[in-house]
Order: sequence, then structure tokens, then C-alpha cells
Amino acid sequence: MQRIVLLLCLFIPLLSRNCFGVVKSESNEIGKLLKNGQPVMFELTIPCIEKTTREVVENTTLGIKQFFAFATCQISNSASGREPPRVMVHDDNEENVNIGKSASATDLRFRAMLLNQFPNTVSYMILDPQKGHWFFTSELSGCDIFIATKDSQPNMPMIFHANLDELYLTEQQVQNLKWKGDKVDEILTAFQINYVLKVRIHITPEEPIPVNYSQYWNDYKTAHQDRVKVYRYSIVAPIVQKMQFYGHYKNGLWRFFLKGKENGVKTLDISV
Repeated sequence: MQRIVLLLCLFIPLLSRNCFGVVKSESNEIGKLLKNGQPVMFELTIPCIEKTTREVVENTTLGIKQFFAFATCQISNSASGREPPRVMVHDDNEENVNIGKSASATDLRFRAMLLNQFPNTVSYMILDPQKGHWFFTSELSGCDIFIATKDSQPNMPMIFHANLDELYLTEQQVQNLKWKGDKVDEILTAFQINYVLKVRIHITPEEPIPVNYSQYWNDYKTAHQDRVKVYRYSIVAPIVQKMQFYGHYKNGLWRFFLKGKENGVKTLDISV
């Protein structure tokens, strides 16, 4: 089975077993992988990609794609024993000698939701902890991430991955930001289901910074009644690398992280 191999810095719990086949403590493994500066080898199989992307509602006019959280994959450890730990997200029915024994399909601690990124498109998903306790999306090298919440369903946040390759030049940074922000606002308005935008994550601006850059953010915060927390990330400091955004559900809360792909350093750790 051909695989797409991504070196993503996900903090994902491994289902670890000793030589007698006994499952080790989950808390020990999670504690190890949540450690700051600990990258994790990640492998996403083609059947999992196909499974999580086939249920899509697409609106070509708005440039958006909707994903459904009921399409999930399993997480298990590799039998290779290599370091750093190798984590595989794979389809339930896959069989391969390189995949360690999986958890039960009903064990939500080892199921993951995937939100893919597409060129010049905003993709989004409402997370459902009854489908899986992990969420991840495509690596970031310039895209924006948005998080919206709903008071009546606080454990089901709405996640957006906004990409706009058409406007990538330094002097087009403000137009790029505005397109992404406006698209997300359009989606939330069209939904009419009481989701409120709470978080926006964007890349650190390139030099020279446009003169209207600060004005854009002042207007954006005013339009959103100062309720949106804005965070930045960089792909050039301390080393050139892409970033990984992902989420973990535990004890009734979603916790979201942003981490360097190469050095494993966390730049964001928030709960909603």
C-alpha cells in the first residue's frame, strides 16, 4: 500500500504495547508526546485521506469546502520502534506489517478528525468529540486558522483552514488577510447557527510591511467587537520550518496547539 509520508509535529497518543502485548499507560505516552520540543513522525495513509475527504459539500462560488466530522481514522503506534515515535493515521480496515495493533474503533481516545487544505479555498469542520478525541489539519506555511464556538455546544468548536495562494506577494498581504477574514465571516453568517468567532491565527508579515497593515487589524478587531483573539506564527524563526496546528479533547475541553514541524517547539497552547 502506497503511503504519503508527512513529518508533522503532532502530539498524538501512541497505543504502546510491551512484548507480552499489554497496553502501557496512556497517560505516560501522552505526557511524553505533549512535551515541548518533542517532534513526532507522522504517517497518513491514502485510504484515510480518501475516507476523510469524500464527504464534502462544496460551494465554488464562495470558495469553500465543508467537511463532516463523522469521517474519522484510527491512530496507532508503528511496529518499527524507531525514534522519534512514529504515529500512523489509517483506515480501520487496513492491514500492513508496518502498522502496530490498533485500538478498538470505539475507543475515541485513538480516533482523529482530518481537515484538509485546498488552494484558494476555506475548508472547515465542526469537531465532534463523540467521533474522535484528536483533530489535525494540513501543515501551515502561510494559511490562517480560525476557531469559532457555540455556547449551547461548547465541546463542538468550528475550525477553519483558509488558504489564498493567488495573493502571496508582500504588497498583497492586506488583500490576502482581508479575503480570508471575509470568507470566514460569510460562512458564519450563512450558517445562522449561533457560532461566534473567537480565535484567528495568521503568519507574521513579511518585510516591508504595507502601510495599511495596522489599519486592517484595527478595523478587523472593531468589526468583531474585540472578541477575536489574534495570534501570529513564523516559519522562519528560530529556523525555517512549517507549522502544525492540531487539537486534543480531554475532560470536556478542546485544547489546541501550534508547533514547529522541525524543532517541535510550541508557539501556541489554548483551550476553548
